[in-house]
Amino acid sequence: MLPKHIEALRSMTTSWEKTYRSEVAHDNFESLCPGLIPSGGASRSRATQRLLLRILEQQIVFVKYHVTCRVAANNSEESFARMRRFLSQQRLVHPGNGGTHIIFFDALCSARTFLWVEELSDIDFADLSAATMFEFVAIGHTRWATVTQRRIDTFRRMLKKDLEYDGYKVRLHVSLGFAKGTDGPMVGYECAITGEMSMDKIAKIRMCKEFTSGDVFKWFMP
Repeated sequence: MLPKHIEALRSMTTSWEKTYRSEVAHDNFESLCPGLIPSGGASRSRATQRLLLRILEQQIVFVKYHVTCRVAANNSEESFARMRRFLSQQRLVHPGNGGTHIIFFDALCSARTFLWVEELSDIDFADLSAATMFEFVAIGHTRWATVTQRRIDTFRRMLKKDLEYDGYKVRLHVSLGFAKGTDGPMVGYECAITGEMSMDKIAKIRMCKEFTSGDVFKWFMP
């Protein structure tokens, strides 16, 4: 990328990060990690506080990495405008009238990250798999009344096609037990993904750290 593109990427991710950290602090982590917050105003243990901070850092790096990948693939003015719009949607609760919500989990649920998007085509699941090694993904929309079989089949095909295009071998299993999310109905997929991380994925991970200070290796790699 040209220096002007690097500076634009750094500037917009830094601005978003500042806003997001402030929002999480004001919310006292309650919306980011509702299952970890003691009820009745009980104090948090040091271990819980460390885990909350880790989840926050993973979420910030995850968003930065996604933006880096998209800009690396297309650094046109239109792409930057789309990524600025994308960043404006990355809040604890979707700021608009509705949005598609995607939640990613690793095998031990030690990493839980999420994105709000206008269209699922905005997401490169292969790029995100390379960085986070997710093994479960849940997809929903704030306007859904229910999860239909058509939606289940459509998203399964989309996930499989995206990951296989980048050379991964994929087995997906629908998890009907993950039917309701905090933002409406969701469909979950257990993902068995195998394959080597390509050099372009490694390059994007390094770009994320160099250009946005988002250290994927530190926060996601075992």
